[in-house]
Amino acid sequence: MQICCKVRMQRAYTILSGGQQDGLVVDAVNRFVGVLDERDVPYIYRKGDGNHERDNWERHLDDAFSFLAGIEPGTKNRLVLGDFG
Repeated sequence: MQICCKVRMQRAYTILSGGQQDGLVVDAVNRFVGVLDERDVPYIYRKGDGNHERDNWERHLDDAFSFLAGIEPGTKNRLVLGDFG
């Protein structure tokens, strides 16, 4: 998987992920990345092989949820949540 980042001193709040063989969205995502570059918006774009199918999505779920939770990918098993009851 290739990771393309444009992150300044602040944290990127946009994460994109997709298979380069995904004919449904790859062109639109690449155009969107161009707009982010033009506007100097920080982002993370994880490119990989694959199509618009379940197996490809599942390969990217850990990275996406880790990003949203603010933790390093692959560390969710060490995440301790407080008592919410």
